Amino acid sequence: MYLETNYFTNKKGKTTYRYFLRESYWDEGKVKKRTIVNLTGLITDIQAENLRIALKSKTILQKEDTHQGISIGAILVFKKLADEMGITKALGKTQDGKLALWQIISRIIYQSSRLGAVKYGKLHSITSVLKMDKFDENHLYKNLDWLTQKQAIMEKKLFKHREKTHGVNEIFLYDVTSSYFEGKHNELSYFGYNRDKKRGKKQIVIGLLTDKEGYPLSVEVFNGNTSDPKTVSNQLEKIKKKFKAKNIVFVGDRGMIKSEGITDIYNNGYHYITGITKPQINKLIKEKVIEIGLFDEKLSEIESDNIRYVLRLNPVRKEETELMREEKYQSLVTLLENRNKYLSEHPRADVDVAIKKVETFAKKLKISKWIILTSDKKNRILTLKKDENILKEESKLDGCYVLKTDLTKEKADKETVHLRYKDLANVEFAFKRFKTTSLNIRPIHVRKESRTRGHVFVVMLAYILIRELEKRWKDLPITLEQGINELNQIQYNDIYRSKQYLYSEIPTLRESTNELLKAANITFTKKEIKTRLQIT
Repeated sequence: MYLETNYFTNKKGKTTYRYFLRESYWDEGKVKKRTIVNLTGLITDIQAENLRIALKSKTILQKEDTHQGISIGAILVFKKLADEMGITKALGKTQDGKLALWQIISRIIYQSSRLGAVKYGKLHSITSVLKMDKFDENHLYKNLDWLTQKQAIMEKKLFKHREKTHGVNEIFLYDVTSSYFEGKHNELSYFGYNRDKKRGKKQIVIGLLTDKEGYPLSVEVFNGNTSDPKTVSNQLEKIKKKFKAKNIVFVGDRGMIKSEGITDIYNNGYHYITGITKPQINKLIKEKVIEIGLFDEKLSEIESDNIRYVLRLNPVRKEETELMREEKYQSLVTLLENRNKYLSEHPRADVDVAIKKVETFAKKLKISKWIILTSDKKNRILTLKKDENILKEESKLDGCYVLKTDLTKEKADKETVHLRYKDLANVEFAFKRFKTTSLNIRPIHVRKESRTRGHVFVVMLAYILIRELEKRWKDLPITLEQGINELNQIQYNDIYRSKQYLYSEIPTLRESTNELLKAANITFTKKEIKTRLQIT
């Protein structure tokens, strides 16, 4: 007597199991079988497994033992998100594609090196979720080379997927940042303008291209001494040849799109929106193109030589600038009072040394232009006051900014131009995520150029996933990191009987965990909840 199991899978992928208690017998020299009872619907899957073992062993069933298994929650959720976002398809089904997907997921969960990704991989159900072969850190390093080779193709596939799900994109936002190195031997690292304020550190420059919502479309790594405007032509070439986009508006920060970049944009038949610097604003005022009286909380605009200038006064920024300037002045006053006290208590102290210290600090604070420092060497006292005329000139543009565009009013009114420029905050937010605890692009544990590019590409793809997950969790009272930690706690229980492994099962989840999955629109299938793993 034995238990026979049949199953049927319908077109929707739902599998139904049927159980029959049967026995074999001889009839006219042939082995035949007959059904004793149809148990379908009368017993559960677990009861069927117990019955099968009992019939086979012909002994009394022993109690099942439950062992703590490996983590399944986080990797399964991010795998499903990667499927939805088109990342899994772009990476492909090869071993390299699966390795790359694990690098992306492990970057989100642990922000570790390649060696760490191997170590932590043993704690997760990689085999069952990603269907991949065993690997070590050398495979992951080589995988970065593979990612760099395939990056252009993958970005094109992701761009098409984005257009399919969100419509045609005509607004491209672009900005750059830098990332410094502790070491000195990376092939792309050079000394340059360090946005992280880390003196004496080599760096790379990273350019990120997004749509108007801040969704990453492409990332590129430049030598650490590359200036911002020098990176623009690469992006225009990418938009034209790789994405084949038309009717493009290229939005870049002030100082990014200069005369050479504007020429490139014009030659490609595109348009631009950018900001202009304070010296450029002063030049326009001197040339009487714009007037200081036009700056107001409400937007205003001026057109000159087919170029539109959109003007605005931000009262909050104006107040912040005034407050910051006054705080700097008070810091200088405090230093001066300390120097005066020191001179009075130390008759042999040099007055000129005190003057130099105050002047040096004023230059460091960038307020020396409107500071008048005098000294009474006879009485050994320094005095400080503001040059009100220079200060008035210096502060006249506090909170004022000007946007520049070649778009006609018919294509975009001044409000639209203003909104599109403000969208650059989405790129700045992405860079913040690149550098902080969510992804921690640093430290970069690679030296070769191709592996550096591959590492940054992994971070961009990881950002796509956390950006989407944060969007789905926005109404929950939980941070991204807290949510990922809770997903990490979803583990399999491995079920044994008589030291023989039977199956693995996700136990009943906490209500808070179910809320996370529901908000993320993620569901686990019956096969994922209960499965048979390769236990090592």
